[in-house]
Amino acid sequence: MIRQIRLLAAGALFLSLLPPALEAQFASPDLQSRKKVVRTVLILPGQANVVKSGVKGNEPMVEESRALGAGLTTEVTNFMTGVGCTMPPNSFSDANLDQNPDLKYALADLQDRFDKVWVQVAKKPKDIRSGRYTMGDEVANFSPAAEADALVFVRGQEALFTGGKKLLGALAGAYVPSQAMVMRIAIVDAQSGTVLYVDSGPPGIVQKDLEKSFKKFGNLKAKK
Repeated sequence: MIRQIRLLAAGALFLSLLPPALEAQFASPDLQSRKKVVRTVLILPGQANVVKSGVKGNEPMVEESRALGAGLTTEVTNFMTGVGCTMPPNSFSDANLDQNPDLKYALADLQDRFDKVWVQVAKKPKDIRSGRYTMGDEVANFSPAAEADALVFVRGQEALFTGGKKLLGALAGAYVPSQAMVMRIAIVDAQSGTVLYVDSGPPGIVQKDLEKSFKKFGNLKAKK
């Protein structure tokens, strides 16, 4: 009984460093019925949070967070290409955003709006199957997405555990790895703002889920 309590405590400590996780991937009725087929996607710059977790607490790692966000964006680009999606030209380079403040502010507003919607999605992700969640039809005003069927939002969370934290876990009767990472992906209708698809987990699992799901959703490549 004592060992079970220790394991639960260590597990809770580990999970507290990560974002709310979904049990599985979820899709809206528009995707399930193939009313909405996603062929062209606009992938927004990924955002990530990396922390060094030690016995005294968590230390944010700014540069590592930027690198992880960029890396996850590249991975998701490969995911979407792999299921047959095409992408409009990328207009989100640092240089382009600095030269276009209106686009920079519009992008930041869109990212913030998604994060607010995600808080609700994470509480009841199964409600995506009823088409409950939306970012509003204002997303249609985001000019870079004019030629896209959907927007893709990418988030990541990584914890790097110090030797002290791993030792603390061992004393609690649980294994603590050197690092743990979770990513989440959301696909949003570029016209209506409806959240069409979400998934969360290690990148490899998210990729496999996406491949399986798009075969069901009538993606062009899956039809060949």
